[in-house]
Amino acid sequence: MERVGRQDHFFELGGHSLMAVQLASRVKDEFDIALDLQDLFSHPTIAQLEERVLDAQLLQFDQQELADLLRNDSPT
Repeated sequence: MERVGRQDHFFELGGHSLMAVQLASRVKDEFDIALDLQDLFSHPTIAQLEERVLDAQLLQFDQQELADLLRNDSPT
Protein backbone atom coordinates (compact mmCIF):
# COMPACT_ATOMS: atom_id res chain seq x y z
CA MET A 1 0.00 0.00 0.00
CA GLU A 2 1.16 3.49 -0.74
CA ARG A 3 -0.33 5.08 2.39
CA VAL A 4 -1.95 3.77 5.54
CA GLY A 5 -4.00 6.04 7.76
CA ARG A 6 -4.43 6.04 11.53
CA GLN A 7 -7.99 4.71 11.20
CA ASP A 8 -7.24 1.96 8.66
CA HIS A 9 -7.98 -1.56 9.91
CA PHE A 10 -4.93 -3.86 10.01
CA PHE A 11 -6.85 -7.00 9.05
CA GLU A 12 -9.02 -5.33 6.41
CA LEU A 13 -5.82 -4.18 4.71
CA GLY A 14 -4.63 -7.78 4.44
CA GLY A 15 -2.96 -8.25 7.80
CA HIS A 16 -3.03 -11.79 9.18
CA SER A 17 -1.89 -13.64 12.28
CA LEU A 18 1.75 -14.01 11.17
CA MET A 19 1.95 -10.28 10.44
CA ALA A 20 0.33 -9.62 13.83
CA VAL A 21 3.10 -11.63 15.51
CA GLN A 22 5.70 -9.59 13.60
CA LEU A 23 3.97 -6.34 14.58
CA ALA A 24 3.88 -7.36 18.24
CA SER A 25 7.60 -8.13 18.03
CA ARG A 26 8.34 -4.71 16.54
CA VAL A 27 6.28 -2.98 19.22
CA LYS A 28 8.27 -4.93 21.85
CA ASP A 29 11.57 -3.90 20.26
CA GLU A 30 10.61 -0.27 19.79
CA PHE A 31 8.61 0.50 22.94
CA ASP A 32 9.54 -2.34 25.33
CA ILE A 33 5.84 -3.24 25.58
CA ALA A 34 4.70 -6.85 25.40
CA LEU A 35 1.42 -7.02 23.50
CA ASP A 36 -0.74 -10.12 23.36
CA LEU A 37 -2.05 -11.05 19.95
CA GLN A 38 -5.48 -10.38 21.42
CA ASP A 39 -4.40 -6.74 21.83
CA LEU A 40 -3.86 -6.49 18.09
CA PHE A 41 -7.20 -8.12 17.31
CA SER A 42 -9.05 -5.81 19.70
CA HIS A 43 -7.04 -2.69 18.68
CA PRO A 44 -6.69 -3.15 14.89
CA THR A 45 -6.08 0.48 13.86
CA ILE A 46 -2.96 2.53 14.43
CA ALA A 47 -4.97 4.99 16.54
CA GLN A 48 -6.32 2.21 18.78
CA LEU A 49 -2.96 0.48 19.04
CA GLU A 50 -1.34 3.79 19.98
CA GLU A 51 -3.74 4.14 22.91
CA ARG A 52 -2.99 0.57 24.01
CA VAL A 53 0.79 1.16 23.86
CA LEU A 54 0.51 4.44 25.78
CA ASP A 55 -1.63 2.77 28.45
CA ALA A 56 0.91 -0.03 28.77
CA GLN A 57 3.76 2.47 29.06
CA LEU A 58 1.94 4.34 31.83
CA LEU A 59 1.46 1.09 33.74
CA GLN A 60 5.24 0.62 33.79
CA PHE A 61 5.65 3.72 35.96
CA ASP A 62 5.38 3.63 39.71
CA GLN A 63 1.91 5.06 40.24
CA GLN A 64 2.95 7.29 43.15
CA GLU A 65 5.91 8.64 41.20
CA LEU A 66 3.66 9.35 38.24
CA ALA A 67 1.13 11.15 40.47
CA ASP A 68 3.97 13.24 41.96
CA LEU A 69 5.24 14.16 38.49
CA LEU A 70 1.78 15.17 37.33
CA ARG A 71 1.20 17.20 40.48
CA ASN A 72 4.53 19.01 40.11
CA ASP A 73 3.91 19.68 36.42
CA SER A 74 0.43 21.16 36.80
CA PRO A 75 0.04 24.95 37.01
CA THR A 76 -0.67 26.35 40.46
